[in-house]
Formats: sequence, structure tokens, C-alpha cells
Amino acid sequence: MKALITGASGFVGSHLTEHLLDEGDEVLGCSRHAAWPSSLLDDQRIARVKLLPWDVAQPLSPELRTEIQTFQPDCIYHLAAISIPQECGTVEPTQQAVEVNREGTRRVLGLAQFLGDVRLVLVSSSYVYSPLAETADCLIDETAEAIPVSAYGKTKREAECLLNDAQPQVDWVVARAFAHTGPRQGDRMMLPEWCSQLVRGESPLQIQTMDSHFDLSDVRDVVRSYRLLALSGVAGEIYNVGSGRSIRSGDVFELLQRIVGKSLDSIETAHSKRQHPIADIRKLTRDTGWLPKTPLEETVRDTFQYWATKH
Repeated sequence: MKALITGASGFVGSHLTEHLLDEGDEVLGCSRHAAWPSSLLDDQRIARVKLLPWDVAQPLSPELRTEIQTFQPDCIYHLAAISIPQECGTVEPTQQAVEVNREGTRRVLGLAQFLGDVRLVLVSSSYVYSPLAETADCLIDETAEAIPVSAYGKTKREAECLLNDAQPQVDWVVARAFAHTGPRQGDRMMLPEWCSQLVRGESPLQIQTMDSHFDLSDVRDVVRSYRLLALSGVAGEIYNVGSGRSIRSGDVFELLQRIVGKSLDSIETAHSKRQHPIADIRKLTRDTGWLPKTPLEETVRDTFQYWATKH
């Protein structure tokens, strides 16, 4: 299979590139700066994957469109996005978030229409779901109400709606990804933030809250699901991608302490109990056979080792 990945040099995009190469696929990437992270350049397979300089906040040039057409991808994995929620605004999206997350999707959709016989896998987010009511079951499936309240969630939901309007001209599936982590994730996110503080020798570690309950997956499991959706997902359908179980942030911290072999001083900066939606993944499993397989302890260990090596 030939794959085009937008946002290929990012955290998830780089793991997806590795997975597709492992599966024997051909890969062409797009990224804003058209450069792989330095930590990946020792991998000759990655270094040989061409990156096109396309910032999806801008129109695709005729030259790049011709190059993509010549490559003839079977699938477009659309990952390029402002994916750190705080960078998208609070309630209303910033103009940049709109240009990248919504209008960028419109441009990728236009590319898919131009290419014709290609499947588009749009990576969306669990942030599109409405907040949980206090008495609600936290396990939600794809039929749950999707009226987001955050700026980030709004841009991702608007991107999904663009695909609805394009059906049946474009063959697409949507992956609503729940929280995921792993090596190479930036330190704006929970586990890498702790690891980064730890390897810099900071003490006590700044922890928002030990009592956040959420769905957390390993990025390497998540990218497996994206390829399976490209192969077996039902056209025009939305799929939750997550672990299917609730994990407490304090338990992740306990795992980190166990891995480093010592008790870590910490202070909570915004203590509160929070219950986030948990993915019902039965639809994804039914249609693709996917199940998460990476133990959380392995995810935490590999993420810590990445930051220890980085510093």
C-alpha cells in the first residue's frame, strides 16, 4: 500500500511512518518544515522517506500536488493539526486553529477529491464529545453526543463535518483518538512533562492532579489501528481509538516511581477529581480486529528512557 501522511514528522506521524514501513508500505510524508527530528535520522529507512514542505494552513502548490499525484497514494492519513488543546484557544478557536484543523482538513479533502481512488483516514479526537454528566456512564461509543465545548474539540468536530458533506465522492473513515502517549511526545503532555522534570533534576515534580481518570493508550498501538482502519474500516464510519479502560493519573505516577526505583517528591498544582470519557472500542475491534497490546508499564518505561537519553 502507498501512503501519504500529513504531519508525518510529528509525534504520532513519525510512529505511523515507522509502522507502515514495518508492514512493507511505501510512504510519502508532508510536514510544515519538511524535516525529520534529529533523533530519527540514524534510522536509514526513515531518512529515505521523502518529506514534502506542505503546511496545511496554506493551499497545496501545483508542483506538490503533481508530485503527490505521481506517487499515487492508496491512502491519505491526515494527522497534521494543532493537537495541543491549550494552543487552540479556550472556548472559541484561534484563527490559526481554524486554519490548520478545519481549513487544513478542507484542503486535504480537496486533494483526495483530486486524486480520486484514495481512502482518507482523518485523525480526530475524543474532545469532540460532549462533557460527561456527573451521573453518566463514562464508557461512550460513537453514537454519544458530539457537541464539544473546547476550542480544540470544536475545530476537530468541524473537520469531521466537512467529510460528511463530501460523501460519497470521497472514501473516508474517522479515527476519534483518545489520549495516547509514548516516546517522542513533547513535554506539554502529562507523562513526558513528568519525565522531563525528573531528568532535569527538578524536585518536587509539578503534577496538576493525581486524581484525573482517563483513557490512555500507547502511541504504537494507536498507529496500528490507523492502518487497520485504512484497510478494513467501513467507509463513512467513525471509530473510537483508545484502551477501553480508565486509568488514574496517580497510578501512572506510581508506575513511573517504580520504574526509576525511588520515591519522587511531588506537588499538585491544580488538585481536583476529573472523570474523562472512556472509549468503547467494540466497533473498532469488530471491523478491524484491533486490540491494544502494549502494557502501560512498558509505555511509561519507554517514555522515561526516551527523555533520559534526550537529556
